[in-house]
Amino acid sequence: MLGHRNASFKRRGHRHYRLAEARQWARGVVAAESDAVARGLSAFAMDGKMIDPPVVRRAHEILALAGSN
Repeated sequence: MLGHRNASFKRRGHRHYRLAEARQWARGVVAAESDAVARGLSAFAMDGKMIDPPVVRRAHEILALAGSN
C-alpha cells in the first residue's frame, strides 16, 4: 500500500515539474516575441527552433492556463 502512495506522489510531482518547465518555455517565447515584434518580424528562432504565430499563441495559452502572465 505504501509503495502505491509513493508512486502516485512521484507522478504528481513529475507533472508539476513539467508544468513549471512549460511555463518557463512559454515565458521565454513571449519575451522573444516582444523583441521580434520590435524588429518587425512575425517569426523568429529560439533555441534553434522556428517560432511562428501559432507557437506564440500556444505559449500565451499555457501562461493563461497556468495563471501567470
